[in-house]
Amino acid sequence: MLRRMQSPLRQATDVWMQEAAGMGRSSRLFPLPFLLLLFLLQPWAGTGAPRDLIGAVWGSVTFPLDIPAGKPVESIAWTSNGAVAMVIPGGRGNPPNIIITSQRYRGRLTVSKDYSLTISPLSLGDAGTYRADISTADNTTATSGTTNTTQFSLLVYELLAEPSVTVKSTESVNGSCTVTLTCSVAQGGDNVTFSWMPLGLETTVSPDGSVLSISRSPGDRVPGYICTATNPISGNSHTVPSDRILCADPVPEWAILAGPLSPVMWMVMAKGLLLLILLGVLATILTLKQPPP
Repeated sequence: MLRRMQSPLRQATDVWMQEAAGMGRSSRLFPLPFLLLLFLLQPWAGTGAPRDLIGAVWGSVTFPLDIPAGKPVESIAWTSNGAVAMVIPGGRGNPPNIIITSQRYRGRLTVSKDYSLTISPLSLGDAGTYRADISTADNTTATSGTTNTTQFSLLVYELLAEPSVTVKSTESVNGSCTVTLTCSVAQGGDNVTFSWMPLGLETTVSPDGSVLSISRSPGDRVPGYICTATNPISGNSHTVPSDRILCADPVPEWAILAGPLSPVMWMVMAKGLLLLILLGVLATILTLKQPPP
């Protein structure tokens, strides 16, 4: 009677589970070098293009696995810039067992009955490429099965807070000016896009979308403007009311004629003022010393 041979990895995990149960060990850390060596001995199937997944900071993400029908799972090794976890069957009627091999994932990994892996809560540092090496048995032959590989590309983003908008304007010339609105968002990362509403002939948007320039003329009816910031998982907006879209006060004519003063001119003016004060004090003293008529 032929007996199906187990893969080296399955044999090793069975021995490890039996020894751990006999010794009453609660730790499920598997020796990483030994684990990787065993996987090098497995027959490998080709890998496909990574599947894209998106998650939010403090949210969760699930890596779905397509297990071939009629191929009992012997083990699943998860890696991402190093070993992450090992998943092995839990026995008839029991959920799979997960052996976490990286400290940074402790307390954040769960595995479902269909062997899908979930990370919760997510952090920005979880972004990257994940690989699941699925070792399955072959019930139709007396040899060990194959190892299929599934890869995922995980992107993690912040949930965007409400944007902030700064308002600046040029000096009014005959009642006309240009008002500039600059939109920004805290902790948005590099994948934030900005848009403005409403737009018209009097508005110009910067190439990155964050700056709106508004040309104002006397008698124009100025609406409020809305800046919307979005990233792949969220969006938020801020409204600038019309009473903030104002031209700066015009510069007085005397100030335009005087122009900017150099440090030397400021020094001369200060000395002149000081001289006038001294002359005033001297005149007061002389007036007080004169005898009354």
